[in-house]
Amino acid sequence: MLAQIAARQPGPLEQCWHRAQPRNPLAVRPQAIATQASVWFDLPQLATAILMRASVPG
Repeated sequence: MLAQIAARQPGPLEQCWHRAQPRNPLAVRPQAIATQASVWFDLPQLATAILMRASVPG
């Protein structure tokens, strides 16, 4: 799935996803613990990167 997303977007997207579950120090409730190997997306950062590459003004 990462290859499909990266193929649609010019430039690197490495900063928009993580292989290890990130911890949110500002979380109000405890975070769920990952039980399977997963990829974690930083959705606001991914959306910002996509919009910037599409030359959408900020």
